[in-house]
Amino acid sequence: MNVQIMTTSGEKKKTIDSAIFDLVYSPVIVAQAVRVYLANQRQGTAKVKTRGEVDRTKKKWYKQKHTGNARHGARNAHIFVGGGVSHGPDGMQNWKLSMSKPMRMNALQTALALQAKDGHVSIVEGLDSVLPKTKDVMVVLNNMNMAEKKILIVLDKTLPNLIRASQNVGSVLCSRVDRLNTYEVMSAHAVLMTEEALKALEGKFKTKKKTEVKEEKKAVKKTTTKKVAKKATEVKE
Repeated sequence: MNVQIMTTSGEKKKTIDSAIFDLVYSPVIVAQAVRVYLANQRQGTAKVKTRGEVDRTKKKWYKQKHTGNARHGARNAHIFVGGGVSHGPDGMQNWKLSMSKPMRMNALQTALALQAKDGHVSIVEGLDSVLPKTKDVMVVLNNMNMAEKKILIVLDKTLPNLIRASQNVGSVLCSRVDRLNTYEVMSAHAVLMTEEALKALEGKFKTKKKTEVKEEKKAVKKTTTKKVAKKATEVKE
């Protein structure tokens, strides 16, 4: 799939074809990756007090008989306002979810491919020359007509000037290739990356494909060896 190459002045130069955006889309695995990411952001420290922890008198509310009311004991029971809570969170909740590395890689590649399909991925030249000033970042975004959009900038290495300049812009997030996740990609209105970052992503996904091919070849060799051994036994008999 072709991706547009632009400069910081907003000039469109050419398009580049990258194989990482060509794959069978799997929205289900993207949704799963986003759910895992959001669940892992939860602290799990929410806590409520039980009736034994509420700072309230344990004295019987009123006498047992001759009031015409229902029988009650202490006012710290969960049925009264100001009483304890039954079966509430105890501050030890574990919301952590896990996802295998191949699934995370597939989800990330699918997210990038979906953004590229909608024309929201661009390669930007000259980001390393941006001065550490918020004004410079806003000028670049205005040149690209992206000042009012949520932007994700993908880098292959840390660029201190660019990161410092974009810290005061709430709609801009800078992320490195090794820290990129599906949620960041899908929540952005536009994804800008350097050409070096694109090459790093290609290397990241190509390494995964090579590993899969090697594993398949090993499995075929083992199966062939077993079949030959069976035939040799039949001939001896």
